[in-house]
Amino acid sequence: MTHHVVLLPENLWEKHAMAVEDVNQRMRRITEALETAGVPYALVGGQAVAAWVATRDPKGGPGKAVVPLAGLVLMKLMANRDHDRVHLRDLIDVGLVDRDLLAGLPLELAARLEALLIELGR
Repeated sequence: MTHHVVLLPENLWEKHAMAVEDVNQRMRRITEALETAGVPYALVGGQAVAAWVATRDPKGGPGKAVVPLAGLVLMKLMANRDHDRVHLRDLIDVGLVDRDLLAGLPLELAARLEALLIELGR
């Protein structure tokens, strides 16, 4: 198999950062509208992962309703897609997910989490 190097545009990282900021601004507008209207909500998926990982940042940030960590882990284990496993690894890496969660999970999901914990040496 031949491996090739792909040259990406020089300003790709800048475009990526701008796209991430666009998503964050959209999320802020939506959550502010929901809060103003008194509509209950919670961030889920990648936004919830980012919010939980950010709790390890001493600078913190504005509070937003986020699905509880145990529920987020359960959703990620049930979906079990590549990006869900990446999100779980991120949560494990920053110390938010550990072996304490195994006891409360169905056997199949506990086995998935156990495999990730072993993979990461935890």
